[in-house]
Amino acid sequence: MEVVKAGSNVKNMEKRAAGSVTEKAVKSQILPLIVILLKEKTDRDHVMSIREIARELNRRVGYGGGADMYCAENAERSVRRWMEELLEVGYGYEGKSSMFSKAVAEELYRAYGGRVMAEAGGGYWFEPILTAGDIAMINAAIVCNGYLTRKEKEYLMIREATLGSRAFSQNAEKTIGRLPARPRMQRKDPSDDVQMPGNIVLENINILHEALRKKLQIRVVYGVYTEKDGRMVLQTKNEGKQAILNPYGMVFAGGQYYLVVTHKGHTNPTHYRVDRIWNVEPVLVEKEPRNRKQKYQKREEIPKELQEFFCPDDVFNAELYTRRYPLMQYEAWEAEEEEFSFACLRTGMSLAIDYFGRALGVLPLSEKYGLDRDKYVMMTVHAGFQNVRLFCIQYNAVVIPLASDRLVLEVKEALQEAVSRAGLIVKSKKKAR
Repeated sequence: MEVVKAGSNVKNMEKRAAGSVTEKAVKSQILPLIVILLKEKTDRDHVMSIREIARELNRRVGYGGGADMYCAENAERSVRRWMEELLEVGYGYEGKSSMFSKAVAEELYRAYGGRVMAEAGGGYWFEPILTAGDIAMINAAIVCNGYLTRKEKEYLMIREATLGSRAFSQNAEKTIGRLPARPRMQRKDPSDDVQMPGNIVLENINILHEALRKKLQIRVVYGVYTEKDGRMVLQTKNEGKQAILNPYGMVFAGGQYYLVVTHKGHTNPTHYRVDRIWNVEPVLVEKEPRNRKQKYQKREEIPKELQEFFCPDDVFNAELYTRRYPLMQYEAWEAEEEEFSFACLRTGMSLAIDYFGRALGVLPLSEKYGLDRDKYVMMTVHAGFQNVRLFCIQYNAVVIPLASDRLVLEVKEALQEAVSRAGLIVKSKKKAR
């Protein structure tokens, strides 16, 4: 009797082990299927209950086969358990107590493209990383981007819209078949030194982001815009001479992207317009003959001139940098910011905000300046003197400097000099007639 009992226990253990393996295999397929189901049919305003999820799973994959977890009477219980595990992914991502480590939860969050959420009443829905509103904003930015060609814009917009669409999961096969191929660089010949401006920007931005993330030195060939066959093209500058740079950040100012760098062996920062970079690549470390693995040269340490623009975790503060140098004119002698004020037409306030960011102060204009208070406001900013001076000169039709006295004087002198030069040009043209 004891032997039979022992054999029976062994058989029971084998059944339980087989059942455990079956459940793990099924769960590895069911959990992604539930996520796809919720992506297709739900959002914050349209949720599904446990029973609805179980019925839909039954319709798609069916129940049966003898496993307890597949039986219809246990379906809702199984689905409830699976939903709890999917919710744990979201909780782990938020740093709450979870069976998942935070690192694993973050990876699943990215892999799923969002997370499963639950409401108090028991309804479940899928919350995507990119909502329809996010997609609309991204596509608007793509449309307004002057760096990209029409094909590049179409490529990005279609893929962005697909990523955030509930219809994608419902018609995945057809949708994937309609996705455009990624535009390639239109280089006729490897030795050709002329490019269409938009054709290379997309590739370069990817390389620059990777170099910034991994803190690598880069080798850059800069370009200059010129005309060829009636079209604007980007041509290599200085006969394609290469520069070795240490990249520290990328900023957006005045409608352009700029790379903040230092040259190899130097500490003074300088700026490279991203759309004018003809070619960029990370710098390879000279390797020993025995070592076949490629290694890339790390950038030099952050110079003291840029240290104030980095957070404790070495993240570059682009907003702070743009506020200091809104016209991307780095002045080494401007160690400290000063406070300046100027009158600005209400219709031109966006220009100031584009250059100086949200740090601008806006105040009612005092009557003592003798300006129309319905048309003008007073704006204050902390920035470098030369940058504020250049801004006031460049946009003199929109802004009038008020303080400091040095700013008012130098802007006035610069504009008077410009008017004087224009007058001389007019006189010389009249004499020529």
